Amino acid sequence: MKRLISILVALSVWGIACAQPSVRIAHGPYLQQVTDDGFTVVWTTTMDAASWVEVAPDDGSHFYAAERPKYYDSHIGKRRIGRLHRVRVEGLAPGTTYRYRIMQQGVLCDEGNKRVVLGEGYGSDILKHKPYTATTLDEKKDQTEFWVVNDIHAQVGKAKPDFVCFNGDMLSSMESEKQLFEGYLNSAAELLTPAGIPIFATRGNHENRGSFSPRFLDYFPTSTGEVYYTFRQGPAYFVVLDCGEDKPDSDIRYYGLSTTDAYREQEARW
Repeated sequence: MKRLISILVALSVWGIACAQPSVRIAHGPYLQQVTDDGFTVVWTTTMDAASWVEVAPDDGSHFYAAERPKYYDSHIGKRRIGRLHRVRVEGLAPGTTYRYRIMQQGVLCDEGNKRVVLGEGYGSDILKHKPYTATTLDEKKDQTEFWVVNDIHAQVGKAKPDFVCFNGDMLSSMESEKQLFEGYLNSAAELLTPAGIPIFATRGNHENRGSFSPRFLDYFPTSTGEVYYTFRQGPAYFVVLDCGEDKPDSDIRYYGLSTTDAYREQEARW
């Protein structure tokens, strides 16, 4: 009887797992935090998932010709589970183009320390479409070309600059993930990612407003973990600064939540 019950329970769990919808890419991917030795890929999925990125040299070989190294979305030694995925790829050569694909496994069952069941792997389809590419920065380049924009234009992908800088105030305020993607990140990913063009984002004072504003760095990670940072491409050295708000922290429109004066002082010391 115990064996029969165990079999029935196992079949029930298997049936539930099979009935679960497959995880799919909801938004993205797009390139962030590109350096001379790595890059970060950001995307979201339709359900909680554990994710990774597979990387291959841009040498003309078939992506599946060999097992490719995997870089996991992990933090302090633990793979992260969620719908927002940020995978850092490191240990690369400067000024080199790499191919990559994104992968994720949906979470079919999460019972904490008791049991976690992941579904089958699913990601960007490199059999129907070319793998995405990313090119690391190269300070030895003779010149660099980049665009600074406040909105998205169709010709960006055709022009193929080294990178595109979002100059801040891309939205009037940050209220939700849905608003962020529908406002401009969906268009950015559609135009820039197939061309391998990374994004460097600056925070305007309008991105500092709204209930979703504290999550800015979740979608635009930087090398410093702050909204101010530096990077170099070719002969140019870039310093990205955050100027905070245009009114005192005590202004009634900040509802007592603004601490930009102290943040600017921290930035100045940096």
